[in-house]
Amino acid sequence: MLLRRVLPSDGGVVDLASPDSDERLHDWYRPLGPGLRLMLISTLDGKTAGDDGTSASISSDTDRRVLRAVRSHADAIIIGAETVRREAIGPAQGSAIVVVSGSGALDGHRLAPSAAERELLVVTTPDGADRARHALTALPHEVVTLAAADDGRLDADAVVDAVRARGYTQLVCEGGPSLAHQFRASGLVDEWCLTVAPAIGGGTPLTATDSAVARLVPRQLLVDDEGFSYGRWAPEAG
Repeated sequence: MLLRRVLPSDGGVVDLASPDSDERLHDWYRPLGPGLRLMLISTLDGKTAGDDGTSASISSDTDRRVLRAVRSHADAIIIGAETVRREAIGPAQGSAIVVVSGSGALDGHRLAPSAAERELLVVTTPDGADRARHALTALPHEVVTLAAADDGRLDADAVVDAVRARGYTQLVCEGGPSLAHQFRASGLVDEWCLTVAPAIGGGTPLTATDSAVARLVPRQLLVDDEGFSYGRWAPEAG
């Protein structure tokens, strides 16, 4: 399997079977500085899950390797409650895992015991704290409480401030779409790392239908032999 870099124009090709392929991917996904990245996958028509309701069914081995490359630069990985209930969350490669849940409803979570190699942090409301603690009783974790915003959800800026207050500066949000939309709407996203799968259909749109159009500037675009593309995009300067 070959992974070709078509942007920037100097290109480059990685043979994913080669011993240094993960090192090359790590280098290609090096961040420009501290900030918040969104790491998401969608189909060609903007859906983030397949028929089984998970992103795993529209993903690929190469996509998972790109995910690991992005994670390898992260201090903390931020994930919404719906995602940890629906998706298997494996080891975070030394990064902290931050679960965001206004209600604390994490029963049935799919966090592996080894997922948070550094720290497992739950950001919730005072009303959701006990419920979150009960759901995660088998896993070492810490709960941070924040007041709910006017719409009943946690304020995106407050969540990021709470994470950065722990000393985590390089952040990656792995979804789901609702949390990604909140971060985008708050202007917190410094870079989108978006995989586009060669598929149509599925469930859960990538962004809210009432989202205003925001133009992005390409930083990098990779394509593989299976028709997947892997982009790094930055918000266009105002």
